[in-house]
Amino acid sequence: MATSKTKQKSVEFHHESCNDPCPCGSGKKYKKCCGRK
Repeated sequence: MATSKTKQKSVEFHHESCNDPCPCGSGKKYKKCCGRK
């Protein structure tokens, strides 16, 4: 019996400030990129 494995990416970004560069690599500030909700 074959089992399928699902991989979940657990991405947690830790930043010091909203004005720091975004850790996703976009080059934008965190607050203008992934910091938006």
